[in-house]
Amino acid sequence: MEEWKEALEAAVNKTIGAWNKASEAFLSHDQKGFEHWHNEFNRYVETFSHAIGIPEEDFISYLEEKGLYRTEKKGE
Repeated sequence: MEEWKEALEAAVNKTIGAWNKASEAFLSHDQKGFEHWHNEFNRYVETFSHAIGIPEEDFISYLEEKGLYRTEKKGE
C-alpha cells in the first residue's frame, strides 16, 4: 500500500509541476514552452487517470485538492 501512495504522490507532483511550468512559460510569453508544458500536463492527466482507473475530471479534482492552480510556492 505504501508503494501505491508513493506512486500517486509522484504522479501528482509530476502533473502539478508540468502545470506550474506551463503557467511560468505563459506569464513570460514563452509560447513554445507553454505549448510543450501544457501538452505534458494533458498527457500526464490522461496517462495517470487511466492508470488509476478514474475519469480525468476526478484526477483533476484530486490535483486541485493537492494544490493545482495555487499561486504560492512551497516555503512562501
